[in-house]
Amino acid sequence: MEVLKSFLLNENGKLKFYSKVMLVVGLLIVSFFIVRMVQKVILKSIKKRFKTLHGPEGKRFQTLISLIESLTKTLILIIWFFATISIFGIDAKGLVATAGIGGLAIGLAAKTFIEDFISGIFILAENVFNIGDYVSIAGKEGVVVDVGLRITVIKDFNGELHTIPNNLIKIVTNRSKNIQRALVEVQISYESDLAKAKELLTKGLAEKFEGAKSVIEAPILQAPVELMDSGVLLRVVAYTVPGEQWRIEREMREEIKNILDRNNIEIPYNKMDINLKTDKDA
Repeated sequence: MEVLKSFLLNENGKLKFYSKVMLVVGLLIVSFFIVRMVQKVILKSIKKRFKTLHGPEGKRFQTLISLIESLTKTLILIIWFFATISIFGIDAKGLVATAGIGGLAIGLAAKTFIEDFISGIFILAENVFNIGDYVSIAGKEGVVVDVGLRITVIKDFNGELHTIPNNLIKIVTNRSKNIQRALVEVQISYESDLAKAKELLTKGLAEKFEGAKSVIEAPILQAPVELMDSGVLLRVVAYTVPGEQWRIEREMREEIKNILDRNNIEIPYNKMDINLKTDKDA
């Protein structure tokens, strides 16, 4: 025991410098262990309890869990930081007051952190968006994959992750809320029977999407909306649950093409006729 004391303590009974470093590292390891415990044990048990939640409630619950994880990490790191400066005998107030430019930098960093923190709280409280929503934020579009106290992460269709500080989130376009529109436009040639095409498309699309849970209002064929160079432009509109509009548009395009092909109704496209003259023709 005496050997251990002499190794760790100086003649004044205080921790030696390397002892302090060892203690700080030990506290950091314990801090990460606590974070992992919170994530794996507490949050995992909460997720298991509420795993039956789906739809908007499930997304909001996932967002809340993400914020709790972020808050836990932040609080534990703050506690570790102040414990560290206390171990080395540094007065936090005096450090900031005498740091000069460093103190200004700390103040600016703290200001940004507080702004991010408050913005994150408002995002959750006002239910602006949740994990899994398709949004447009700060010029970036994608699916929200993480919402923290400081940052929001969205993933675009290319798989790229965009990290956006919460204090930069001013205008949000959320395409996963309220009823969404699925719109498909198609041309038919002037030689085709317009009335027949309208009748076939109306009947075929109604049968295709009858009883579809993601379709709130079945596809409606609007009157010819424009006379194009090569044909008549038709527009089909349906209304879907949030997030399903793109899938329904793809299915509508496929079904429209199949209906027109089966009934020999031409979809116009650019063609080039080439006439070759022989010497005899000349």
